[in-house]
Amino acid sequence: MDVNGDGKRGKRETVTEAWRRLGLLKANETFDRTKYVSCVQQSAAGLRKDGFITQKVADLYVKEAETKELPQR
Repeated sequence: MDVNGDGKRGKRETVTEAWRRLGLLKANETFDRTKYVSCVQQSAAGLRKDGFITQKVADLYVKEAETKELPQR
């Protein structure tokens, strides 16, 4: 399918490919819930430390990460 109108068949990267491109995963790693939750925990902790969110909000972010439906890898 031509996803951006350039006349060529487009390819969407997988979540694993995107996370590897961003440096969130090593070449041999794949996206999974454990890695996702860890990323959210680290991000929420940083936001909490810098005073941007409360601990309650940080806990909600992590809880959502633990339970929400994730995209295909």
